[in-house]
Amino acid sequence: MIFKRAITSQQLFWRYWLKLMLPWLLLVPLLSLVLYQKRHEDAMTPLYRQADAVLADANQTIAYYLGSLKRDALFLAKYQLLLDAASGKNAELAAVENFFKAFSDASLQYDQVRWLDNDAMEKVRINLINHEAQIVPQAELQSKQGRYYIAPSLALEPDTFYFSPLDLNVENKVIESPIKPMLRITTPVFLASGERQGFIALNFLAQTMLDAIANTAKEGVELSMLNSDGYWLLAPQPQMAWGFMYGREEVNFSKFNPSAWQEIRKNTEVAFTTPDGLWDYENVHDIGNAALPEWRLVTHISHSVLASITKQCIVEALSIGLLLLLLGSAVCWRTAKSMCERDKLHDDLTEQQRRLANSNKALAQSLQHLHDTQQQLIETGKLSSLGMMVAGVAHELNTPVGASLMTLSSMRNECSKLQSAFETGLKRSDVDTYFEHFYEGAEIVQANLERAAALVKSFKRLAVDRTGEERRVFKLTSLVQDMLHTSWLRMKKQFHELNIDISPEIELNSYPGALGQVLENLVSNALTHAFEDVGNGQINITAYSLEDAFVAITVTDNGGGMDDATLKQIFDPFFTTRRGKGGTGLGLHLAHQLVTQLLGGYIKVTSELGKGTCFTLTIPTNAPESHKINLG
Repeated sequence: MIFKRAITSQQLFWRYWLKLMLPWLLLVPLLSLVLYQKRHEDAMTPLYRQADAVLADANQTIAYYLGSLKRDALFLAKYQLLLDAASGKNAELAAVENFFKAFSDASLQYDQVRWLDNDAMEKVRINLINHEAQIVPQAELQSKQGRYYIAPSLALEPDTFYFSPLDLNVENKVIESPIKPMLRITTPVFLASGERQGFIALNFLAQTMLDAIANTAKEGVELSMLNSDGYWLLAPQPQMAWGFMYGREEVNFSKFNPSAWQEIRKNTEVAFTTPDGLWDYENVHDIGNAALPEWRLVTHISHSVLASITKQCIVEALSIGLLLLLLGSAVCWRTAKSMCERDKLHDDLTEQQRRLANSNKALAQSLQHLHDTQQQLIETGKLSSLGMMVAGVAHELNTPVGASLMTLSSMRNECSKLQSAFETGLKRSDVDTYFEHFYEGAEIVQANLERAAALVKSFKRLAVDRTGEERRVFKLTSLVQDMLHTSWLRMKKQFHELNIDISPEIELNSYPGALGQVLENLVSNALTHAFEDVGNGQINITAYSLEDAFVAITVTDNGGGMDDATLKQIFDPFFTTRRGKGGTGLGLHLAHQLVTQLLGGYIKVTSELGKGTCFTLTIPTNAPESHKINLG
C-alpha cells in the first residue's frame, strides 16, 4: 500500500511538471518577442527621428503660412482708411475698395478679399480673376447671412481669428476646375470706441501652402495631411486627395490603412508600426489666438525599409529564447511541488465555501420565516386596531341613533292619539298638543342625527387617512380629536382623564393617517401598561412649534413608568411586557418606523418608575416627499 501511494505522488508530480512546461513553451516565445521589440525599437530610432524631423518641418511650414494669413487679416482690419469709413468719417468706401484691390494685386494669394458688416452684408469685395484683382460693384454685393462662418466670425473678440475647414472652391454648386484648395480666415473690425464694425474675410488659395508642405518630405518618407474624418488634403498620390468633396467615401485613409487610422485616432502623437511599415503623426495645434480645424500630418516609411532591421532582430531574439527555454525547464521542476500543495489548499477552500453556502441558505430561510411572522403579527395588530375603531363607532352611534328611535316611537304614538281624537271628535287642544310634541321630537331627532353625521364624518376621515399614506395639509388639533375617539371611549370607561394642549395655528403638510396611528398607539400603550395599578390616570397631549419648521408633540402619563432595562428595548420589534396577555410587541416598533421613515422625524422616550412616562415626537411641518414606509 505504501509503494502504491509513492508511485501515485510521483505521477502527480510529473503531470504538474509537464503542465508547467507547456506554458513555459508559450512564455519563452513571448519573452523572445519582448526582446525582439526592444532591439527593434533601438534599431528604429534613427527612422523615428527622420519622421519627426519631417513632421516638424511640415508643422513649421503651416505655422508660417497661417501666421502670414493672420498678419494680413489684422493689417486690413486695423487699417485707418477702413476704420474711418466704418466710423462714418470723410473716407469714402471707394477708397477702401481701391486699397483692398491694391492689397490683392500685391499678394495674389487670396481668391477673395472682403469686408462684411454686422448683418453679414458685404461692404467691399475683391475677386482675383486670372491673377488680376477686380472690384465687385456695390449692386452685386451679397448678404452672407446663414453661412457657416458668419456666427463664429461675429462672436470673435478683438485680435482673434476664425479658420474654416480646408476644402475645394465651389462655384454654382460645382467644384471649380482646375481645383482651388481654399482656406478662409476672418478677424473682427473694432473701432477705437470698442464698437464692432463687422469683420474681414480672406479666401486663401491654399495650394501654395500644400506644395510647401509636400516639399518638406525627405527621400523614403511619405507625407500626408488629413482632416478630422481621415480624408486626404495632401496625399502621396494626388488622385487620392479631396475624396470628401467628390463624395468618394472609399477614398479615405481609414479605408486604406485601418490599423494605422485606429492608432492615429488615439491622439497620443506617438510613432507606431503596422504590417505596412512605420507611421508617425502630429496634430496641427492651435496657434495662439486662433482655433484651427483638426488637421493631422502623417509620415510613412514602407515595409521594405524595415525588413532588414527586422531580420537581424529576429535572429538575436531566437538565440536568447533557446537559452531561456533551458532555464525554464529547471524552474518548472521546482514549481511542480508548489502546484500540488496549492491544489490541496484549493480543495479545502472549496469545501469551506460549500459549508458556508449551506449555512447562508439556512440563515436566509430563517430570516424569511421571521419576516413572514412579523408581517402576520403586524396585520393582526392592524385588525385589532380596526376592531377597536369599529367598536368605538358602534358605541358612539348607539346613543344618538337610540335616542332618535325612541323619539320617533313617541311621535308615532302622538300621531295615533291624534288619529283617535279625529275619529271621536277633534279638539283644538289635541291639535296644539300634537304639534308641540311633534316639533319637540323633530328637534330631538335632528340634533341626534346631526351628532351621528358628525361622528360618521370624523370616523370616515379617520378611515380614509388610514387606508393609504395620503399626504395633505391639516390642522394638528383636528387630527388629534378625530384620531383619539376610540381611545377616549376606553378612558371614560376606566375613569381616566385626557388633556389636550395644542395651538390651533399648528398646521402640517404631512401624512395624517400615519401620525394618527402613532398617537393612538402611544395613548393605547399608556391605557394598557401605564395605568395597570392606577385607578384615575391622566394623559396629556401637548404640541408646540420649534425652529427650522419642526413641531414637537409630547404624550405624557402619570402611570407606573419603566425601568432602564425596559427603556432600552421599548422600540424593539416583538418586545412586550404583556407576553401571553394579548401584547404583540409591535405597537411602539410600528410607531417608531412611521415617525422616522415616513414622517421624516424622530421619537424619544423618558421614564422613571412610579413617576410616569413621556414620549416626544419631533417631526417637520413639511414631510419629505421621498420617504417610503418599510415595515420589513
